[in-house]
Amino acid sequence: PTVPRLVWIMFHLADSLEGAMLLKHCLAAKLLVRVTMSGLHNPDWPTAPAILPAVAALGRMAVQSKAIREDVLDCQAVTGCVRLLQEGVERKLGDICITTLSSLAEGSLGQALIRKEGGLEYF
Repeated sequence: PTVPRLVWIMFHLADSLEGAMLLKHCLAAKLLVRVTMSGLHNPDWPTAPAILPAVAALGRMAVQSKAIREDVLDCQAVTGCVRLLQEGVERKLGDICITTLSSLAEGSLGQALIRKEGGLEYF
């Protein structure tokens, strides 16, 4: 239960530029990406309840700043979101993944990574 609570706090922090930058600089974005990349059915790191707010927080962070979009979020967050969509997630999480991918696509690498990971079919 600790990881989902922590991720929800990060989700709310990502609403502002200051919060998003704080998350980036304290490496919290890496935790959000790791939660996203863990997938829904990972027995070694069961974070399914935290995935939806983690993906949403990444999307919010990407909206806040070009520097954030072009940082670690581009490659790893794109991969995580596309993998979740490929797993066939429920509609709400799928919509949030697509919204996050749309935000990440504004970065210099975002569109190329989405294409490379096979994510264009979801648009």
